[in-house]
Amino acid sequence: MRLLLTILFLNFIHQGLAQSEVKFNDQIAAQILAVNREMEREFNQKNYAKIAEFYTQDAVMVGNRIELSGKDELTEFWGNFGALEQWTLENIQITPLGPETALQRGYSIMTYRTEEGDLRSAKSLFSLIWIKKEEGWKILLDHFSQR
Repeated sequence: MRLLLTILFLNFIHQGLAQSEVKFNDQIAAQILAVNREMEREFNQKNYAKIAEFYTQDAVMVGNRIELSGKDELTEFWGNFGALEQWTLENIQITPLGPETALQRGYSIMTYRTEEGDLRSAKSLFSLIWIKKEEGWKILLDHFSQR
């Protein structure tokens, strides 16, 4: 009987810990998705250079024929966008790696007009390493590849 009570007690504790971990993971995901929406909003309002503010000072971006390091290079990169209609970030998965670090995978879709006026989309697969700073979640590593 004592063994059965011990097993039931340990099971109860385990379920409680698992539920709190799920809530913690959901909170992190919700916070990062909110930052995604802020990034889209700034970009779609043509505030391209402001996107660099969502990165840490020592952030790195790696992609097809692109390797940037530091806030200055990222500000220049994002500031060069123009004539784009819309930017959408579609989340695949956010995995907390600790209380202040997370990995996000998703799709970046940039819609633009051709010289003929046709709407086209460029889609990339991305992986972001997020770090929680005093001012909120910031991107430490941005890796993308075109699809």
